[in-house]
Amino acid sequence: MLPPENFFNDTFVLFMPKDIVSGDFYWMHDSGFKQYIAAVDCTGHGVPGAFMSIIGHNSLNKIVRRVASPGPRRSLTTSISRVVHALLQRSEKAVTDRMDISLISYDILEHTVEYAGAYQPLYHVRDGR
Repeated sequence: MLPPENFFNDTFVLFMPKDIVSGDFYWMHDSGFKQYIAAVDCTGHGVPGAFMSIIGHNSLNKIVRRVASPGPRRSLTTSISRVVHALLQRSEKAVTDRMDISLISYDILEHTVEYAGAYQPLYHVRDGR
């Protein structure tokens, strides 16, 4: 499910999950003019967390493939809606699991970065600050 570590040039991935089966994953997609990267922490350990990861991973893939340049905000909103629907969180027996996610897109032509996040901040460091 995880992308290859050399998905983008001049990048590296530091991925150190606590267990082999976990709710943490990273996701990348290159649509040609936009590159998407997400870091996701699904609540729950073991199989429940892994199940959340599969739902989140699949929803991100569907969104960027079906919508031309959806942008992080729209992708994240749609992804959360799909996860909620998949877990039936609107029923009386609501599931309290969630996805903490940071999602960025980089526009290759415009050299701009867009960010959307749920429970994860974005830090911009330039010149050591």
